[in-house]
Amino acid sequence: PVNDFPPDANSLEAYQIYTYQGIGLTHKVGSSVPVQVEVRDHQGLETISSVLLEAPDLFSGILELNLSNTMDERIIFDGIVTNSLGAGIGEYPVLTRVIDKETDPNLGQVDAWNVIGFKVTEYGYPLRDLCRVEISDPSGMFFMGRDPENFPIELYGLADPGHMHPVAPFLISKYEITAGEFASFIAADGYNHPEWWSTEGWAWRVSNNVSMPPSWGTTFQGEHKPDLPISVRYYEAEAFCNWLGGRLPTEPEWELAARGEDHRLYPWGNVWEPTFCAVTQNPDFSKFRDRLWCLAGTFGEQGASPFGLIDCAGNLPEWVNHWASEFDYWPNGFYIYEQWASGNFDPIPGPNPGYLPKKIVRGGGRTGNEYDLMTFVRWRCSIHSTAASSGFRIVFDLIE
Repeated sequence: PVNDFPPDANSLEAYQIYTYQGIGLTHKVGSSVPVQVEVRDHQGLETISSVLLEAPDLFSGILELNLSNTMDERIIFDGIVTNSLGAGIGEYPVLTRVIDKETDPNLGQVDAWNVIGFKVTEYGYPLRDLCRVEISDPSGMFFMGRDPENFPIELYGLADPGHMHPVAPFLISKYEITAGEFASFIAADGYNHPEWWSTEGWAWRVSNNVSMPPSWGTTFQGEHKPDLPISVRYYEAEAFCNWLGGRLPTEPEWELAARGEDHRLYPWGNVWEPTFCAVTQNPDFSKFRDRLWCLAGTFGEQGASPFGLIDCAGNLPEWVNHWASEFDYWPNGFYIYEQWASGNFDPIPGPNPGYLPKKIVRGGGRTGNEYDLMTFVRWRCSIHSTAASSGFRIVFDLIE
């Protein structure tokens, strides 16, 4: 429970760790509910204070660990850090101390190498790696949409006209949210807490008697496949993000995070490389896929975006918070990009009356081709269907 924090250094035991990726801690006595935390992978953040300056509300607290920088395999804990593979790492106390981020006078001098920040909710949740996305140009704007100089073929008119678009800095999950992460939402009884759902989402959940993601617990997806990206309906993705105090990315945010500032066609550059992403055109896809798609990050950093995001092309398409009303020619053939190109950056206010409400999805999918997976290409997906589902990422606003 939240009231148990900050914890005493001797009151916790670790149950598993993936070095430099994540660590899970749980109370020694009276609780099997994990306290979930995030390791930021030291993305240019040398001290604790720099993390707090970037996102002061991202962490509930900070733990200083006694870890060896030689650990590179999965470690199983039982009160002390023990090398499960017998490689001579030895044993270390799990916690050195709990750092009070509000009052510690030496906070600015604490090295970030052996510390982790944890985010506490009533039930706990493992925040995975986050990437900071920020436009370097002083204007705060990036090029969004189809660049006719880079891609002259007018295949996707709904990404026209390309234009300069403002986006404020934000944090976004490096990987698509996984089944293991979504399982924490289910364990938190997330389908029975209306405060985490939008009004429309709760009405959809109740009217359709939705209590879990599609195909949950089957061979397709579930808690037994924790590293597989989760495929959910829009309102489920929205509720998960609300639960954690985050949100879904807007469409401009997603495109900036996937594309960067240099108008590139793919997250990795301008040349189609199917081996860089989880698509059926990749000759290794069938080797690594788990039923329909691949584990998060299967094809690694080679396909990363300029901001470090993985799997922005292929695997699962991803929900973004943007109505797809212009696909229904609402109103009278209006396209939102025309409005944005004129300097009015307001989003579409809602669904097109008379049509099924739809949201935009980005990133293509496992069956996409070299055109489908371009960073500016847009698709639509119904949000009232109980069958239509996609992946998603979570965004946290930065306090500047």
